[in-house]
Amino acid sequence: MRLVYGGHLIKVNKISEMEAFNSKLEAGEIDEHIIEILKLINSSENYYTTSSCSGRIQLIVLPKLGDKPGSRILGKWHDIIEYEELDAALKSWDGKDILMLLVQSPVIHAVCSDLESALILRNIGSASGFKYSTIRSIQSGKEEGELQKNIIVEILSTERMDVPLGNKGKLYPEEDYLRYILELAAMCMERSRGKLERLKANLEKQLEGK
Repeated sequence: MRLVYGGHLIKVNKISEMEAFNSKLEAGEIDEHIIEILKLINSSENYYTTSSCSGRIQLIVLPKLGDKPGSRILGKWHDIIEYEELDAALKSWDGKDILMLLVQSPVIHAVCSDLESALILRNIGSASGFKYSTIRSIQSGKEEGELQKNIIVEILSTERMDVPLGNKGKLYPEEDYLRYILELAAMCMERSRGKLERLKANLEKQLEGK
């Protein structure tokens, strides 16, 4: 069985992924801050995007640290928030398990047709300030007797905060400190927005005609 990269497989998968993308776009389910970026990447025959996010703030409850499957989300925002929004979400905590505030960088996943295309996209991400951009994984598939590989690039930055707020019914920070945490969270989100603008400009410049 011959091993190839991309080929017909990415074209077939891209059709279904773009149908799902357009449906989510029409339903308003895609973060507005990355819509144009995703469109730029998807406009190239060498790429299509999968799960992506423009960056977010989350208030979550964890049974134990690292137990993401068992987590519960009390609040999720894709933009800077005011203290009153956080306070309203905090009131929904039942006091059980570990209460955490997470601030997460934008993340974009793209399937690439070949290694050269993957390196181009990873380098664009890195040059735009997304220093954790990397070739994340390789997916396998079969098409007409050939084992095909699609490479997935993850564009990711360094802006991240994981702040424990409470445990076993006790909320630790006072209001003043919670407000300070939100100031830091706002700084992270603003830095991320600036990097998204640079990413968009670099994609326009370097992916034209590719």
